[in-house]
Order: sequence, then C-alpha cells, then structure tokens
Amino acid sequence: MVTDSRPLRAGGLCLKMSGKRCHLTTPLEQRGHAWTMAATVVCMRTFEPDWFFELLEKHQITHFGGAPIILSMLVNAAKEKQKKFATPIQVMTAGAPPPAAVLQSMSAFGFEVMHVYGLTESYGHILQVAPQLSWRDESQESQAELKSRPGVRFAMTEAVDVLDVDSGQPVPHDGQAMGEIVIRGNTLMKG
Repeated sequence: MVTDSRPLRAGGLCLKMSGKRCHLTTPLEQRGHAWTMAATVVCMRTFEPDWFFELLEKHQITHFGGAPIILSMLVNAAKEKQKKFATPIQVMTAGAPPPAAVLQSMSAFGFEVMHVYGLTESYGHILQVAPQLSWRDESQESQAELKSRPGVRFAMTEAVDVLDVDSGQPVPHDGQAMGEIVIRGNTLMKG
C-alpha cells in the first residue's frame, strides 16, 4: 500500500497539537493516527475501561481517538473506576455521532471531544466540528447536538457538499435534507 504523509500533517494542524503530546491508541480507533505525529504513543491491545482510565493517568495522556462505542463504554464503566482530569484531554471520534448524554459525560471527565467525518476512499477525515465561542452559552444538550454535526473541511479537503440525487443541486444545509456527499481533494482515491 502506498501512503502519503500529507493527510497526517494536515490532520494534525486541525487539532490542538501543541506542547508535550502523549497519544493513547485504542482498538476500534478510527484513523486517529493523525494525532501520533511527534507524540509518545501508548497502545492498547484490547479495550478495558478500568485499565483505560489507569493508562490515561499513568502516562499523562493528552490525546486519544475512539469510536463512539469506546466513549459509551467509558461512560458505563464502574463509577469507582472512572476518573476526572483537570487538564483537558483531546478526543477524536468518528462514525455515527455519539449520543448527547455520552458527549456530556465526556466533558465531565475533562475530555474535549471532536467529532469528525471521513471515508476510506478519502484517506481519512474530511470534515470536523469546529466549536464556536457562542456555544458556551448553550445548554449541555444543545452543545452536544452541535458537536455531533461535523461540517468544517479539514485543510486537505478542497470541497464538500451534499447534492440532491435527482437534480444534482445542493440540498439545504439544515441537518434534515438527504442527499449524496461529493468531495474534492488531493487525498481521494481514483475511480
């Protein structure tokens, strides 16, 4: 397989990647490898929430990525094993948006979650959530809903839109209209 480091570098530019970085790699991590640039990497062969919280603390983890099911497992871990962190830990999740209750719990742990969207054919993430300062005034539920709707292009993505299948015209950007996603960028597969 021939790969290119451009998406890795561009992905890192979109994340809070300053200072000391220690990345915890979880099973089911979805293309979180972009965070490992110039970072200490701690790997988990299997996922166990109790062990996960211990590793976060022991290795002073600053970043991790995990599928929404991983986040749900952390929320449902035994309360006496859960830990809260004073220094925010950057978290990337992809796939179906995590439920609002899961995102709220992540915040209580001290995790700052970024939801992203990507495809195998686009060599990883193409869209991300870019939290706005005005969101701080919203309720926790509203913030969680806003954080589950990625729509800001990553640096290596030239264009993204959703088109009506019949007309080929863009659908309204209202979170309700359905269509087919179209992407332009230098990390897409041919075909």
